[in-house]
Amino acid sequence: MIKVGLIGAGTMGRVHAAAYGRLQTAHLATICDHYVEKAHRLAGAGVNVVRNYREVLEDPDIDLVDVCLPTHLHKEVVTAAAAAGKHVFCEKPIALSVEDAQEMVQVCQQAGVKLGVGHVVRFFPDYLKAKDLVEGGRIGDPKVVRTSRGGSFPRWSQDNWFADYSKSGGPIVDLIIHDIDWLLWMFGPVKRVFAKSAR
Repeated sequence: MIKVGLIGAGTMGRVHAAAYGRLQTAHLATICDHYVEKAHRLAGAGVNVVRNYREVLEDPDIDLVDVCLPTHLHKEVVTAAAAAGKHVFCEKPIALSVEDAQEMVQVCQQAGVKLGVGHVVRFFPDYLKAKDLVEGGRIGDPKVVRTSRGGSFPRWSQDNWFADYSKSGGPIVDLIIHDIDWLLWMFGPVKRVFAKSAR
């Protein structure tokens, strides 16, 4: 049984906590959030609640640290977890810069711990079906792929951190990264990129 310490009890923390409740191979042992009342709302019977993420890292019973914090906080917690010898699952995007992401990967490799990043779209049934159709040659040789994301601006984030591009990276880094990950998984490495942005 994998014992999990969940760091961050916001929107994604709630999603992850619910998922652990359905798994037979993992047990959500501890939930950490600076806003302890949010952590208490997620914690079921037998789940410890702490305010400081270092308490999770110092717990010898925790096998995996699940990082569900705002993106700009990922690097600090992931590298600290690796230094503590904990395996890490980190919400996407892994970081706000390629350099930080590479450093996080390197730190985990050097510590001998596993690092997973929450790129979930590739596991959604419709996206899996599309990949099967393409790889099976059922739709020919794709030349153009168009993706889109819709919805209202996520104003439900704690302290509205999504609106601060220095913390979230904006919609491309935080949301469109799902499409970018799926396209890379589906079609392989990128040869050329062209982009336009309008606010």
